[in-house]
Amino acid sequence: MTGSLGPRSVRQDIVTLVALCAVVFFVGLTTHGLSNWQESMRALVARDMGVMGEWVVPRVNGEPYLAKPPMVYWCQLAMARVRGVFGGDGVPGVFELRLTVALAAMLGVVATYVVARRMLGASPGERAASPEAAAQRDRIARHAAWWSALFLGTGILYVRSGRTGELDILLAPWTVVAIGALYVAYESHVERRRMHWRALAVGGIAVAGAALTKGPPGVVTILLGAYGGIALAIGADAACSSRARAVGAAVGGLALGVPTLLNVHEVGHVVGVVLVAGAGAMVGAGLAPLARWETFKGFFLAMSRTHPVGMALVAVGAVYGWMRLVSEGIGAEAVKRAVSSETDANLVLFDPESILSNLEVVPYASGIGSVMAIVSVVWLVRRGPRGAWCGGAGLWFVIAWAGLGLLAFSVLGKGVARYMTPLWPALAILGGAFFTHVLMAAEQKRGDRARWVVGAVVVVMGLGQGVWYGYGRERLYPHRHPRTMFEELQRLSPVLPPISLDYWTPAYDFYAGTHIRLYQDVGPRVPVSGVEPETLESLMEELKRTGQRRLMLVRGTPHRSVLPELPLERLSRAGFVVEPAEVVSEYRIDNGKTRVRPVWISASR
Repeated sequence: MTGSLGPRSVRQDIVTLVALCAVVFFVGLTTHGLSNWQESMRALVARDMGVMGEWVVPRVNGEPYLAKPPMVYWCQLAMARVRGVFGGDGVPGVFELRLTVALAAMLGVVATYVVARRMLGASPGERAASPEAAAQRDRIARHAAWWSALFLGTGILYVRSGRTGELDILLAPWTVVAIGALYVAYESHVERRRMHWRALAVGGIAVAGAALTKGPPGVVTILLGAYGGIALAIGADAACSSRARAVGAAVGGLALGVPTLLNVHEVGHVVGVVLVAGAGAMVGAGLAPLARWETFKGFFLAMSRTHPVGMALVAVGAVYGWMRLVSEGIGAEAVKRAVSSETDANLVLFDPESILSNLEVVPYASGIGSVMAIVSVVWLVRRGPRGAWCGGAGLWFVIAWAGLGLLAFSVLGKGVARYMTPLWPALAILGGAFFTHVLMAAEQKRGDRARWVVGAVVVVMGLGQGVWYGYGRERLYPHRHPRTMFEELQRLSPVLPPISLDYWTPAYDFYAGTHIRLYQDVGPRVPVSGVEPETLESLMEELKRTGQRRLMLVRGTPHRSVLPELPLERLSRAGFVVEPAEVVSEYRIDNGKTRVRPVWISASR
């Protein structure tokens, strides 16, 4: 029955989604200061680039900072340039950073609606063959797309990424558009046996955008979602014996399970091995039909008309072109060292803990959509991906997008939730499609009740998160950022900026307007170019030579990796005269556990 699924206006849907996003993502953009390392670094780098008039080489304190490609900085610089036309100084600030991520989040929501409609709706060939059935399927797809976008726009982790200046949210619209475009290209291959050049061009632009946002990791989800979806769709339609699928499952399980098993260091890791091996087995079973020559030929032909190699080359070419420009400015060796450092920091192969960490965040990443997606997976495993709600090949694209993406981040990464931001639209689409299926199957009265209840929850989540990030967070946790403290310190010491002991964050430099020198004799080195720790011995010599008294920011407790001695005791033992600095504001680090205390220090006489 479909009595609870009335007609939908696409224009009204998009207007409503934009209005929802305006409340969720744009209210109170700058009320809360920079409290997150990632967003503080994006703000600092963009500001330094704006001050220097630099558009090619990201920099921190004048030193190249090549941890990420420049897309997020370009967006901030462009917005600052626009504001400069209307009287601004043309230098990016917190507003430009938060506006960049808010716009990306909104575009991701709208793109999810448009792409879900196309992927779950009827194809041009189906409309020509059976207009009435196609119209019914398109109507269902519109409802599924509507709920998908609502779920995504109020998803807990998605909203968090859209309210803090982390660049991962910029991948959401690029990923959705790229996978949607490549689906259209595959649809053209299936129905017309032709390449869809416009779709491939749109896909290429989106792939290049993703590559310039986060490099190769930004493209992995696109390639797996699109071409993995093609492989699964072809495999699902091909004849394959149970034995062949069992062999494929064994090969897939062993291929991923054995390397993960080699990294087990404690009993709890065995669960991660089982999960990775199980996921590998499912992938192997799904791809087993491609082992047959006739099926593989069909797969190869589909690849030739959707160009996976070409898309990969577009991504590589975009990043390579930018790096060539950077090399001309700072030298090829500096670029090579930066690439090597970034790879070592982020590429963690077959860590059994990674999949456990990733699965922990899936249930709430896309809000209600995540819950619905998990239920839909159970339903699909029991009944198979058939039925009007699933959208044919489009469902396989979404499954590959979410499933293969999650698996890739689990066997190649270190289990960081924000890395998986481009997967959240896929979860939302799965959840939205399944919820629409539930509404279809329900009686009129029950379906209407479910629709209103879920709709009310979505509205409450949207309003609640908009108010929280816009006002509540600053009201309850003003101590999580150093903005107010640095305003006070500027009045205490207007000429000399403070210095810091054992701890540094980009937010220090951003709010100070200059580099805050870090002194560190023990503990882990801050892994940021342009931030070179100095020793307390050198500080003592400087203070004796100048006779100055300096403000220093000191942790209230020792860092877990340094000697179990209070920082103030270390300073006294090193011969410094330490006096408390009278400040009203409070700044806490380590998730609010450790207070940072400003003190006056001078050399003992």
